[in-house]
Amino acid sequence: MNMTITTKDLIMNTIDNKQQGAMFIQGEGKLSALMPFALDAIQEGVFILDCTTPNHSILHSNAAMRKITGVPNNLCQKTLGEVFEPENATWLITQTQKVKKFQETVEKEVLWSLGKSQLNLKITLMPIVEDGQVSHIIGTMQKVQQNEQQAEPLRQKHERYVTALEYAPYGVCFIGDDGKPSMVNRSLCQWLDMPLNFILKSHISNFFSEIDKAVFNQALQKVINSGRSYRGIELKLKTVTGQHMWVSLSMSRVANVENPYTIVQFVDVTKRKLEESELLKLATQDHLTKLSNRKVFDESLAMSIKQAKRYNREGAVVYIDLDNFKGINDNYGHKAGDAILQEVGKVLRDVFRETDTVSRIGGDEFAVIMNEVACDEAQSKADIVEQKIREIRITAHDKQVSVSASMGVQIFGGTNCQSEEAIIEAADKAMYSNKAASKNEGTAIN
Repeated sequence: MNMTITTKDLIMNTIDNKQQGAMFIQGEGKLSALMPFALDAIQEGVFILDCTTPNHSILHSNAAMRKITGVPNNLCQKTLGEVFEPENATWLITQTQKVKKFQETVEKEVLWSLGKSQLNLKITLMPIVEDGQVSHIIGTMQKVQQNEQQAEPLRQKHERYVTALEYAPYGVCFIGDDGKPSMVNRSLCQWLDMPLNFILKSHISNFFSEIDKAVFNQALQKVINSGRSYRGIELKLKTVTGQHMWVSLSMSRVANVENPYTIVQFVDVTKRKLEESELLKLATQDHLTKLSNRKVFDESLAMSIKQAKRYNREGAVVYIDLDNFKGINDNYGHKAGDAILQEVGKVLRDVFRETDTVSRIGGDEFAVIMNEVACDEAQSKADIVEQKIREIRITAHDKQVSVSASMGVQIFGGTNCQSEEAIIEAADKAMYSNKAASKNEGTAIN
């Protein structure tokens, strides 16, 4: 339907919502003829967007609109993104795109960010169609007033919200930008086992382990600066007794209030973390000696070779094989054999460095990866281990049982570093060569 209307009719019909669809204008009804004083006479906020421009610039706005939204007077030819706060501009742009696409009026109530506060506005966006295309959009804004009858359900909703937080099975606190909490719920107080007044006077990071303090503060600052939520960080919470519990944290920012704060939720994940730790041990640790297993040894050797090549450094693999271990199992039982293996594991942990990878790679075979070590030092460690293994004594069948071991040392490193297989084969070959030369045997001493 095409129709010719006057400027006054166009404006008044828009504000009064008498025309719910799209208006079609031609000739003297062009929007360029709209008079600013006509708009200013309207009590509701009015603005007109020029949809023929790429960014939908503001063609006209009245005094009421500028007062409601707190924007400056001179808005002509400015885009929505230049005039309004990002959250408001994004919402308006999304709605105007819908109006253009469907050529239908949109009417919604929305919370409008205004500095540190919010307004409840009723916004209407009405398309003006010329030659089948939306050329302009007339927008109106009106504050939605709440009476006491409307406010009461909101108060009840707020009370339910506060009660739900207070008795939630997870920890919750509201943290100011100074890092101190303004609200802490019961669960968090119980976990920390500290008086509420003490918690409220403390920086919240003080309740994390020393290692995790910096991580928490960094995450909190990131949320404060960006205004975006942060989820999935897992840290150790420190209780008053010095115990630690694992918590998964979620942070969300509340910035549109007079005193901005961050909501932090704490979910107890201690049980899961302990289960994960046990599973990791099963996957990477030899259950009998508590040394790392063959999988860890292979992965560590591959990494050590890469680093040796990159930094032109030397490392060593020390291979250890117990002599006549089968005879100990056959003569004194597997319980005695297990005890021998455990004692050997203790020797290896005591002699080698904490940075070395000490592994049990087979029944009676052990291997150690030493990074950044000279040949003499690696051989010296091997000699010490060989001697200390000879000193092992266990009691089986009323006899003192001892054991000996054969050692093989292979150095790797430099830009011409050998492959993993070649290094292991060379260390194994050196070990068997020493075994043949010494003819070590496990012995029993009465």
